[in-house]
Amino acid sequence: RTAHHYAIWDDHEFGPNDSNSSYPFKGETLKLFKQNWANPTYGLPETPGIFTTFSYNDADFFLLDNRYYRDSDKLKADDKAKIGAAQMRWLKNAMLASTAAIKIIAAGGQITNIVNTAEGWDKFPRERDEMLKFLVDHNINGVLFLTGDRHFTSMMKTERTDSYPLYELTCSPMTAGPITNSKRDRENPQVLADTFVDQRNFCTLDFSGKKDERKITVRSFSTEGKQLWEKQLRVAELVKK
Repeated sequence: RTAHHYAIWDDHEFGPNDSNSSYPFKGETLKLFKQNWANPTYGLPETPGIFTTFSYNDADFFLLDNRYYRDSDKLKADDKAKIGAAQMRWLKNAMLASTAAIKIIAAGGQITNIVNTAEGWDKFPRERDEMLKFLVDHNINGVLFLTGDRHFTSMMKTERTDSYPLYELTCSPMTAGPITNSKRDRENPQVLADTFVDQRNFCTLDFSGKKDERKITVRSFSTEGKQLWEKQLRVAELVKK
């Protein structure tokens, strides 16, 4: 009662493991989600789902629904989608309407991981490339990705030749069992040093500094409250030069 609560879902909140748009009870799942999470909105009148946006000081958050319209990762089709055309158009227009210096895009599964063997947006290359190209073509600054799902925590950095680096914080799990043998992900060159956590943990984002000196401090904590690592991102570095 002392703070705002916002939520999105991934497969286990939506339905069975690795569930997609074919899940026959997704309408009931959506009703249950609305009963339990007081998000400001849920999708659009013409596009059901849980995607929404909210603001926190000079940061805008864009919460994505990566299940309601999702094709199977195994589908062999050039146009297969993770969030779908209607939600993609909403995301683009919402980001263009934003005047915030910081723009957090949150999704259940990883976005930028290029060595990912599990579920992720890399399994939908056409749709992901469309979104990443949009960020460059429209000079969308201040973007940070926030994801989960993988049963470990890490901070990734992806260099781009045509714009500023993209950072992605993947944080999980807090109650489920962690993955302790993921050598491929642990040694991923995108992962920043000392940010890979293979125990139960949670993360925080703090925004501080004057207008021209704004920074985002990312921290990971054990479930007992011990700080595991800390990284700072200067907002001025998240701007296309």
